[in-house]
Amino acid sequence: KPFWLKPLPDPRSPRKPSQAFSPPQPTPQAKMGDWMDQSEADLKESILKLARETSNLSGLKPDEDMEAAGVDSMDASGIQKELIKKLPGYDIPDETLIFMGDDCKTIDAFCNWLKDKKK
Repeated sequence: KPFWLKPLPDPRSPRKPSQAFSPPQPTPQAKMGDWMDQSEADLKESILKLARETSNLSGLKPDEDMEAAGVDSMDASGIQKELIKKLPGYDIPDETLIFMGDDCKTIDAFCNWLKDKKK
């Protein structure tokens, strides 16, 4: 029989343990502040990965001008909002776009800017 003609299970019947509902568990990447204990090199790599994923630019380099590479301001804003969540111990403003701004046109420049912003 095609699956759509099979009778539905009785919703009152107990489920097998394999069918029990379990809420989705947050991935390690989804935890707030999970980047706070990373080394400087790991943090730069995480920021670069976030920028690559958000902007769909897999070839983005840490020393490359992000705007020239194709990162738009909406992506930069989203990346900065994500960084605020993942780095609560840093003073990253949420009103002013720093990521990809005049002083932080590259990932390297942003990481250098970030060094002085630890709370």
